[in-house]
Amino acid sequence: MLNLIYIANKIDRFNSNNNNNNIEYNLLPSSYAIKAKVRDQSHNTLKLRSSLKYQNYLIKESTLNTIKTPYPINVEDPFLKFIPSWLDVEFHDGKGVSYSSLSSGEKSLYTLLTTIKYHINNIVSYKNNNEIKYSNIVLLLDEVDLGLHPSWQRDFIQDIVDFLTGENIEDLKFHVILTSHSPFIISDMPSERVLFLKDGKESKMDNHLKTFGENIHTLLSDSFFMNDNLLTGSFAQNKITEAFNVSIKYIKSSSLSKRRSSPYSKYKEQRESFLYLSEIIGDQYLKVSLKNTLDEAEYKYHNTNPRLKSDIELLKEKLSKNPDLFNKWMSDK
Repeated sequence: MLNLIYIANKIDRFNSNNNNNNIEYNLLPSSYAIKAKVRDQSHNTLKLRSSLKYQNYLIKESTLNTIKTPYPINVEDPFLKFIPSWLDVEFHDGKGVSYSSLSSGEKSLYTLLTTIKYHINNIVSYKNNNEIKYSNIVLLLDEVDLGLHPSWQRDFIQDIVDFLTGENIEDLKFHVILTSHSPFIISDMPSERVLFLKDGKESKMDNHLKTFGENIHTLLSDSFFMNDNLLTGSFAQNKITEAFNVSIKYIKSSSLSKRRSSPYSKYKEQRESFLYLSEIIGDQYLKVSLKNTLDEAEYKYHNTNPRLKSDIELLKEKLSKNPDLFNKWMSDK
């Protein structure tokens, strides 16, 4: 019944807008069906024609009229070729994975490709003497790689090329205009095909004149993407920068002032966290650089701190008076 109402509504809407190409139809009470003659074979009547085919399929396969529970159908089943847009379908891969369980990135890519295919089908439905009326297509893709896993971003251009040149696409010519913030994308594009924009104005990469086949990490390090060339998260960058700045300021300072704002006090307050930070940094260059800076700061700290200095002198005095304690201390080391 739902399909019957859908068909009637589609026909009425089409006839109200196309006075010269009306659809002739009549109701078949015996089978609760509509018989219609549709002359227009363009995308304007695609959903209507699918619903009519679906109706005829249901009449032949009468068991489908009484489905009340989920009904498994193979993806090659003719039923899916005629399925109307109002019917809810859930796709499964046969291994327990359904479309609704896919990640947002997987759904995004699937939706993109099926949407492109849908509009291509609409375009090729316009024909002159059985020849496609529009064979050159401009395809605008605005940041469609957002939400994709990095490995999928890396494959994105290849996937689009394969899709637009595959057997499931008509013999059409495509001009693709793509916007993106990803260096994965421009690594697959010749530099003369890339337009860099910054603040709405044309820009360029400072250090990489050639983009095609360029290392993705090298592209990302360019100042066009990263103003300070530090490839870390902002939180980590701020912590590392602070450790360098406080330590270097302390090293260069000649004052031993204990005021809270003094270089000595700031370093003393944070030195433990800086030492811990130097152990957990993953990038070896940053790790070694910070360790070297902290070694210099620690040397100054231990040799200019009066309390530490007196403790060291006291320890030396005790060891000199107790050879057994000195030997035990050396053996423990």
